[in-house]
Amino acid sequence: MNQQTANEPEQDERVRYVAAFLSAAWGGVNAMFTQPRCRIKSFGVDGEAAVHATTVGRHRGRQWRFRRQIWPPAHPAMLAAQLYTTSLEERLNTGRLGAGDGDVVDL
Repeated sequence: MNQQTANEPEQDERVRYVAAFLSAAWGGVNAMFTQPRCRIKSFGVDGEAAVHATTVGRHRGRQWRFRRQIWPPAHPAMLAAQLYTTSLEERLNTGRLGAGDGDVVDL
């Protein structure tokens, strides 16, 4: 068995996990931004061995970026999505953005 064949089950598992995470997290992230002063610019994942989910947006006049590793998984995809959205919401609502000067704030 070659290395590519050995890695295929893990790659398939990663793809299924990321798809489940994205679907669940998008619902939570999208629901947070229903007010005109809140806007999502982008939401997605990147990476191979380590996969990260990143959301970029504007809230209360500040641009921010929220990035967390989702693979390899520490939790099932649905729980990871809930933790991701809850953590993002907590950071946005606890005043961590501060006064704006045009810089992107990493949450």
